[in-house]
Amino acid sequence: MKKSLMFAAIAALMASSAFATGTGQTVNSTAVNHGQINNTVSTSAAVQGLGTSYSTATGAAGASSSAVVATGVANVKANECTTIGGAVSSTGKASTYVNGTAFNVSTGTGTGSASSVGTAKADSYGSANYSAPGQWVSVAGAANTTSTGNVKATTNTGGTFDVNSTGTYTAVGNVGSKVCSIDCGAGVTKAVTGSVTDMKSSNSFAGTGSMIVDGKLVNQAPTNGSATSNVTVTGAYGDPL
Repeated sequence: MKKSLMFAAIAALMASSAFATGTGQTVNSTAVNHGQINNTVSTSAAVQGLGTSYSTATGAAGASSSAVVATGVANVKANECTTIGGAVSSTGKASTYVNGTAFNVSTGTGTGSASSVGTAKADSYGSANYSAPGQWVSVAGAANTTSTGNVKATTNTGGTFDVNSTGTYTAVGNVGSKVCSIDCGAGVTKAVTGSVTDMKSSNSFAGTGSMIVDGKLVNQAPTNGSATSNVTVTGAYGDPL
């Protein structure tokens, strides 16, 4: 066999082996959203004899979430070099809010009650993974938020609540290896790269207040608010070339 043909055969064999390794590349991803709200308002008014009673209650609640995952692979043969690698990302957000008011204003023998109770929960989760013979990278993120509030007014009392929470995350990872033959297979150079990075935020607010009805401050009713936001990100890679 001539020398040039032998070198060509060796190069073809190496390329075939590299791409056979590349065919072992796999990717998988998961995205999950979940949310729920529970909001109840109620009022009552009564008079026995002379008097008036007026009760009112309002409430609002909301939950939203999103999750986006992405994966990509590289399997490139250029000249005497073969590059194999993958990239993954996971981005998500979860938000909740509740607000409400309740009061009663009575005169004479009037009595009454009003209540507003709200709960909202939202969850976001996303994971993305890449693997190939000799290398892998994975990222995952989760945001869990909860907002709750309530006001329970009796005769001539009232209150308000305003609660919200938000969590966001972004995780990105990549891994890759590059193998180059030198002098038609007489030598080999190898290089590996990899990284995982993330950004995340968590915000919670809870506030309660008094009621002013017809220009007059109503006695404060028992009022509560609570907000939580938990965000977690994990990431890892390996490339023992």
